[in-house]
Amino acid sequence: MKEVFYFQEPVALLAGLVAFSGVYIFLKASGREGRIVGFTRTLFFLLLAISLAGPFLQDSRMVEDQQDLFVLEDSSRSSELLENTSLDAENVDIRRKTVLTGNNSKLASALKSELRPDSTYLLMSDGRSSEDLENVLRKYRDENSTISVLKPEMETERSVHVSGPSTTVPGAATKFTVDIDSTEQDEVPVKVTLDNKTVLDSSVSGSWSFNRSFSSEGVHRISAEIESDDRFSGNNRYYKTVKVEEKPEILYIGAESELSDKLSQFYRVTVLQEIPDDLSDYYTTVSTRKLDEERIQDYITKGNGYLYLGDYSEPARHLPLKASNENYNDESTRMVMPIQVPFKSTNVTYTKNTAGSIVKALPGNTKFGGIYYSTTADYLTTGGTALFPRQVSRTNKMVTLGGGSGNREQTIQNIRQLDRSTYKRHDVALKASQDLLGDEGNIILVTNGDIVDTTTVPNHEGKTAEEIRAAALDQARGLDSDIDLYAVRTGPLPEEAEDIEDIDRSEVIENRDFMQSLADAAPSARSNYYNIDELNQLSRLELGAGGGTSAFKPIGVIDEDHFITEGVRLRTEISEFNEVRPKPSSDVLVSGPQKREFLTAWNYGLGRVAAFSGDQGALERTLDADPGLVSRTASWTIGNTDRKEERWLKISETEAPTEAEVTASYQVQGLTYRSENRYTGSIKPESKGFHSFAGENYSYNYNSEIREIGYRDEALRKIASETGGEVYTTSELESTEFGGSQMKEVSYSRPLSGYFLVAAMFVLLSEIGYRKLNGKK
Repeated sequence: MKEVFYFQEPVALLAGLVAFSGVYIFLKASGREGRIVGFTRTLFFLLLAISLAGPFLQDSRMVEDQQDLFVLEDSSRSSELLENTSLDAENVDIRRKTVLTGNNSKLASALKSELRPDSTYLLMSDGRSSEDLENVLRKYRDENSTISVLKPEMETERSVHVSGPSTTVPGAATKFTVDIDSTEQDEVPVKVTLDNKTVLDSSVSGSWSFNRSFSSEGVHRISAEIESDDRFSGNNRYYKTVKVEEKPEILYIGAESELSDKLSQFYRVTVLQEIPDDLSDYYTTVSTRKLDEERIQDYITKGNGYLYLGDYSEPARHLPLKASNENYNDESTRMVMPIQVPFKSTNVTYTKNTAGSIVKALPGNTKFGGIYYSTTADYLTTGGTALFPRQVSRTNKMVTLGGGSGNREQTIQNIRQLDRSTYKRHDVALKASQDLLGDEGNIILVTNGDIVDTTTVPNHEGKTAEEIRAAALDQARGLDSDIDLYAVRTGPLPEEAEDIEDIDRSEVIENRDFMQSLADAAPSARSNYYNIDELNQLSRLELGAGGGTSAFKPIGVIDEDHFITEGVRLRTEISEFNEVRPKPSSDVLVSGPQKREFLTAWNYGLGRVAAFSGDQGALERTLDADPGLVSRTASWTIGNTDRKEERWLKISETEAPTEAEVTASYQVQGLTYRSENRYTGSIKPESKGFHSFAGENYSYNYNSEIREIGYRDEALRKIASETGGEVYTTSELESTEFGGSQMKEVSYSRPLSGYFLVAAMFVLLSEIGYRKLNGKK
């Protein structure tokens, strides 16, 4: 690049005005000597002024820039099996760091702590993570950072594990599964014993299951051992106890059915049509209809269980669900759409097309209200091309889009003619939407998420951008739980922003995160956030307060960590869901498409309550395809089966190095008194295997960190693909360049002040010398 001349302090050039004194001397001088002095004096002051202005030459050159490669090493116990790999790459500065150690598999947290913008990472891990990776991978994409994965060869390792219930009842067929994990995916010799009697002595690959029913009460011991000479010898043996207890007694309110018959396999079931006077003998109550609320609440709060399969037309404080509206069979959908048209022309088309597409896709029976907002919220009429300038209130009527009314077409036309809004009071829009909806319905907020300071707006209660953002989040949190908020961001995606003039990518990311926060803040579990490229998902939503259909739909597990749903894979498809909403603090465990609640649970007082909201209440299809879901739900509501006994002691199943937790209803040496009939403590066995404490048997096993060994290929592929990286083997890595060197433009400056100062002093000294030679002072 050509050098360019600049001044650091150009205002200092004004000092050169003094040079006019030299010009004056030059012009007034009559002889040669005077003209020379005038000239040198002018030149001196000019050179001095230029020197004071800080002149410099600016130059830029393309140089080779060495890139950084951050190598993140997972040294947790499960990843100790990875072979050591040396890394060497030309023109790349390799920085290695250990991010996980010991029995810690919090991979998401480790990746989050290492995130830097515009960086390249190489992850060496087996992919085991005890945390969800979705959010942290999104952050890496947002910061333009890439994670590639290196899969070195893994040492041969095998482990064995036994799964199954810890308690059962006499006569019940109980299933136990022996799982063999191996890095080689080969057959492994395994020996399984039940009460020291051999059940299996053969080679197994993957898993093997067996069923047993026990005729009497007591504790039984299951052990599994594999033959494997590998790094971790402790995971070659697994121990499990199963306690056979008397069948708990439960109460079934309703007519005898397939459900009551199924439950009788595991429990002593009393079937009645009405609630009896005394409920104290029953561990849980199953009801197909609403019971006397005061009595059932008293029963639950004393530590008993309740399983509900009725309707939700009448409110009940003890249930984790409530009807979505007063007439929950009404299939019409009530929806309000606040629209904010951005001021930047690049986003106007995005917004209008998005809003119009949503309106076009809504069912014809939708009760619709449109709101255009800036600093205020105005109602969007269906009878003209302009806004109807009145504040939204509960008296405003929403219109039906279909039925030949022409309302849909007119609404879309109005949206196309909306003006741009300079200011974005999202809080005002949400408040107006709730006022229009009342207690239930849907809000689809259509905006690019931008926020502008309104403190300078005349005749308006101004707010800073941060105040508007906080107020909008507060308004979202304050929405009724029967109002679903769908936040639809209409601006370009972050990856598109770099190619669009006048669009700042960081602002796009900030706006997107704000919109996501709005959806997350809304109490309704259905609330969600959508990018403009996800409109096809939004158009298929079954919006609240309507959208019923007779098609069979699959149900799926939402919370995989709950006792009821842990390890459950569902096959049931049902056609009917109750129109319900989960209450705060409830836990939706199973749902249908678009988060339609099917099984919800919560703790109420000291008791446990589970509620089904589909399959016509009788659960016929669920019992046919997934009977285990119903039996596990009933088991969870029962809770501790010893609680109605005068003396009981419980020891938790545990693994090294955790101590086993002990709870008892009576004083036992080593336990501490906590409250009436409650003593607690902990014990740490000296070795793995079967142990006993105060006459109660329990098992102590190796840490689960070395149970499911081998690569989690799906997780590793997800890490790489969602951040723009690749998955490499050791041999593939040798021929791979990570960034390498890049040509980078670097600016250089060369100061010139010293040269001009030397030149000025030379001129001054020359003048003085000249004057001396001529006899002048």
